[in-house]
Amino acid sequence: KTDIMKQMVYKVTTLDEQETFNLGFCMGKNLLGGEIFILDGDLGSGKTALAKGLAAGIGSTDIVASPTFTVEHVYKGERLEMHHYDFYRLGELGLMQEELQEVLRDNNAIIVVEWPEASVEIMPKEKLLHVQFSKDATRESVRHMQLEITDVQLYIIDNVIREEIQ
Repeated sequence: KTDIMKQMVYKVTTLDEQETFNLGFCMGKNLLGGEIFILDGDLGSGKTALAKGLAAGIGSTDIVASPTFTVEHVYKGERLEMHHYDFYRLGELGLMQEELQEVLRDNNAIIVVEWPEASVEIMPKEKLLHVQFSKDATRESVRHMQLEITDVQLYIIDNVIREEIQ
């Protein structure tokens, strides 16, 4: 048995916001707790649409919005809860670091972070699923996502994404 995790990269294209939501929903249904989603991309690139799908996938009926001004929203699902952070306005975590450390220890929580630069250093690398979003150059509603995931997290994308690119 080896303790070395293999990093895998997948590319996904969604044609509109509903497909981005559906991708998140399907991944959300596979979550066990303890997963951390790092969502990187420009404003309007699809981060919140994916987060909405993740919340719905864990069974939350809450209305999901980007926590830009409040920094964090918590959505309760059937057996997990999703902590959705937006660190856009934070240069450093400050007091949020203690709270984030507490949530990182909760095995019934999943963490979704938009604008993660302030937090990425304290995140356990083996739990990270990094999603890089980009808008299509010619089609307004199309989003491209690159997912970096470890081989031990493949259950998250099982029956959702099929083709590894790297």
